[in-house]
Amino acid sequence: MQLMDIVRTDQCRALATAWQRWRGDDLLPRRADMRLPEITPLLPGITVLELRSNEEIIFRLAGTKIAETMGIELTGRNYVEFAAPPDRKDRAERAMWQGRQPCGAIFLLPIPYSSGRVVPSEVLSLPTLPNRSGEPMQLLAMNWPLDATPRHLSPIEPSKFAKSADFRFVDIGAGTPDAALRVSDLP
Repeated sequence: MQLMDIVRTDQCRALATAWQRWRGDDLLPRRADMRLPEITPLLPGITVLELRSNEEIIFRLAGTKIAETMGIELTGRNYVEFAAPPDRKDRAERAMWQGRQPCGAIFLLPIPYSSGRVVPSEVLSLPTLPNRSGEPMQLLAMNWPLDATPRHLSPIEPSKFAKSADFRFVDIGAGTPDAALRVSDLP
């Protein structure tokens, strides 16, 4: 299945199109290849994660729409800590695999609001190479709600992101780690 066949939102599709243009004939773009002015309208929903280790995956950038929706600033925080303790290992592994065996990921992130409404957001995550050897890989991700997000309502627990049951790795030309992982590791 092709990347564009599984992307639901126009915003995630636009990020995928730009990322593919930046990589050209290479497997991955380098950070220096990314032309952020090309995706200016998308930036409020963009995050950039730095893949340091299974214990430390740092938000280098979190767009304003994400901060407004979640009610917290993510930049500089550890992505792993936003998972419930029993889910942290899986959450970290999913992210780290995208850098180890370059692949993308797509999933729905359910965000529960104080009204009781749950708004699913589509998340598309794509890896980028560092500019210099020895620097960590990064994931460029778009997070966009599938329907209107009620800005006046607060998320129930913005310090935790629910685990997605709809997570899939996306082959970008180097395969996916699914064969290396047991099915039970990919809830």
